[in-house]
Amino acid sequence: MILKRYISVLLLVCFYTTCLLYAQCGKVISVKDGDTFEILLSENQKQKVRIAYVDAPEHQQEFGDKSRQYLTKLVQNQKVCLDVKYIDPYKRSVAIVKLSDGRNVNELLIKNGMAWHFVKYSADKNLADLELKARKAKIGVWASANPTAPWLFRKQHHIGFRPKVKRSF
Repeated sequence: MILKRYISVLLLVCFYTTCLLYAQCGKVISVKDGDTFEILLSENQKQKVRIAYVDAPEHQQEFGDKSRQYLTKLVQNQKVCLDVKYIDPYKRSVAIVKLSDGRNVNELLIKNGMAWHFVKYSADKNLADLELKARKAKIGVWASANPTAPWLFRKQHHIGFRPKVKRSF
């Protein structure tokens, strides 16, 4: 009985500690593109952040610069808090991002037509609804007659993750 209680408490502590490790706050020091930025955490640690569940136009793509400018105005030099979901192959923290006033950056990007809801990685009904409203209102990327989703643009232009291959000579 005592052993069961000890194990339960230990598991609870481990779970709570793990959750704390993935909640981080810091100051945004640079914006890379419409869905990626760098944050300065405590002890001057820098961390690249990829905004979860959204996909913004690429630099070379129509609306890519506007999307980056929008995110820059929203987060540059601001304190943000991250709810990190996982670390991607580029070693970026993929996160839900909140501004100090509580607004959700992921939602703002989609609501204002600055990014697509990345349905490959998210079934979030709220994000889907926000994108549908932006499409209907022809806001942001949706003002274009035929916007190309970033994942299709990357595929067409061979942009994206390429795992390193060991070569033997």
